[in-house]
Amino acid sequence: MDAQPVLREIAQLKIICPDAWDEGDEQLLSDMLEGSTTLNEFLTICEDRRQDSVSTAAGIATRIAELGLRKKRYEQREQAMRALIFKIMSAAEVRKVELPIATISIGKGREKLVILDKDAVPPHLRRPGPPDMAAIKAEHDAGLQFNWAAVEPASPQLIIRTK
Repeated sequence: MDAQPVLREIAQLKIICPDAWDEGDEQLLSDMLEGSTTLNEFLTICEDRRQDSVSTAAGIATRIAELGLRKKRYEQREQAMRALIFKIMSAAEVRKVELPIATISIGKGREKLVILDKDAVPPHLRRPGPPDMAAIKAEHDAGLQFNWAAVEPASPQLIIRTK
């Protein structure tokens, strides 16, 4: 929006009627601006656009929230389908199935090193944020035992490779 025409109209009115600003009569000034300039029309357009922006932003926020819920439902559905696939393949005692759209298999999984007490992790294995799992695993693999960490046994996991 170009405010220059309205600003020119106001500047011209100040030259023609400087007393309107000096007298302190706000009603007179308001009436003069309304009658001699397009100030009110311009401000109406500005306010209309501002209100549209507020409404649009609120609508977008609502839509984002709705899409977030929808995304969560689809993520839950994906996990439910994975669990169902795993259950069916386990019941059939099949380790691998090749389909036109994907290859599905059940892998052995891996052992997982879990920190039981973050505060007990020695300083040389700490860093800002989480402990240095690579260094901890290296020390564990070298034969060191920790009372603040444990190894979770490997559990079968579903592997899906899409084509």
